[in-house]
Amino acid sequence: GVQSIAPQFGKHRYLTKGEAAGFLLEDWQIQEATEFSGRTFKRLMYFTCDHPEQFLPEVTEALMAFEARLMAEQETVVEIVSTLFKAGKDNLAKDYLTQYSADAGAAGLRLGNALLASIEARTEVLYGYRAPEGDVVSELTYDRISCQIKSD
Repeated sequence: GVQSIAPQFGKHRYLTKGEAAGFLLEDWQIQEATEFSGRTFKRLMYFTCDHPEQFLPEVTEALMAFEARLMAEQETVVEIVSTLFKAGKDNLAKDYLTQYSADAGAAGLRLGNALLASIEARTEVLYGYRAPEGDVVSELTYDRISCQIKSD
């Protein structure tokens, strides 16, 4: 299995209830300094869902293509790792999986950032940044963000 993950994909204060209320310990500052992948993709979702008819098709296409590429690579990854394990090279197999996962994660984050930058720039140019209409920011009863393309 994978031995470690990049800090961008690890624990951040955003994920732990009550952590934002306290002061960050020095030991965790570098972890918090990294880009949090969850926040990147959440921003991409919010921009995309604000104008889904404009942006959802391209985001869906890009993410599905990225996922398809990873799925196409899996047979080779499994073959390499199986061969290494059968040869008694357990540490090398684990190192390979760790590096493969790190590279795939980094590529996914680069894709997310590229999509986000493009869609944010076009949102500003095409629509402007709109102000919220209401005062309530969130509700516990609200199911989800709707990113459905409205049909006539």
